[in-house]
Amino acid sequence: MTISKNVAIISELAHLSSRVDIWASCVNKIDARTLLELGVWRGEFAESLLKACPAIERFYLIDPWRNLDTWNKPWNVTDETFRLVYEEALNRTRIGGDRCVSLRGTTMEVIDEIPDGSLDFAYVDGDHTLRGISIDLIKAYPKVRPGGILGGDDYTPTIWQHSEEFEPSLVCPFAAYFAESQNAPLIILPFSQFAILKPLEGEMSTFQVIDTTGTYGSRNLISQVKRRESQT
Repeated sequence: MTISKNVAIISELAHLSSRVDIWASCVNKIDARTLLELGVWRGEFAESLLKACPAIERFYLIDPWRNLDTWNKPWNVTDETFRLVYEEALNRTRIGGDRCVSLRGTTMEVIDEIPDGSLDFAYVDGDHTLRGISIDLIKAYPKVRPGGILGGDDYTPTIWQHSEEFEPSLVCPFAAYFAESQNAPLIILPFSQFAILKPLEGEMSTFQVIDTTGTYGSRNLISQVKRRESQT
């Protein structure tokens, strides 16, 4: 679909009542057949899409499902806990049968098992640190076909998503900066969701941010950093 059609489709999803409703409706409306979820955790989101979107033909699931020394976030649990989380994810996505392809590893380790330009829809919900979101968006975007959609979670209006012992979350504003580098529109949706609309080859596209929530304002960091510094 063209950028203008996708902008209209995605913007209309802002009235829905949950992130699952938003993305299940998106997948069905754009007739997405090949999907990726990057950052699967227990598999609830993937399970919901599989139930709501019967046309899915291939669903890639990427997650390390192991403790990582370089990931300073609350969900970096022990390897034993990750083993249980992984088993739950497999159980939840079993309904997808051989349509589901589980790739256990970091983005850098496994994403090139997905062919470039093969995804109709990719959803990024992995490492939200600056390092993590940079790697995830830069590596996932080429896997999305022209005219496809790269969505994601935790586009929080503050970088201080967690307590100060953890790395700040930089999905916002990095996703907007990345979209700008690609001349791709970015749509901000309720429940801290975002969508980057990949232009068709040869299609004229201009970067813009469409904030359907009307709550985000400037994408600079200085006010947030100063606010945390003033509290210490």
